[in-house]
Amino acid sequence: MRKGISVIIPAKNESENILPLHAVVSSVLKRLGLDYELIFINDGSTDSSLEKMLAAKKKDSKVKVIDLRRNCGQSAAIAGRL
Repeated sequence: MRKGISVIIPAKNESENILPLHAVVSSVLKRLGLDYELIFINDGSTDSSLEKMLAAKKKDSKVKVIDLRRNCGQSAAIAGRL
C-alpha cells in the first residue's frame, strides 16, 4: 500500500493561480502514484479564488475546500487557529 499525502494550500486573492496550481500538483502526485488530497483554504479572498477552488473540487474528488470568511493569515489557517 502506498502512503498518502495531504497538500494544504492557503490562498488569498489568488484566483488566476488556483486552477494552474491544481493541475500541476495533482499531475505530479498522480505520476508518483501517491494517494493524496489537496486542501485549498480560502483565507478571506475578495476575488474569485473561492469559485476557482470549488471548480477544482467539482472536477477532482481529491480536492477539499475550506472557506474562511475573513482573513486569518497563513499560519493560523494551517495551524487551525480559527
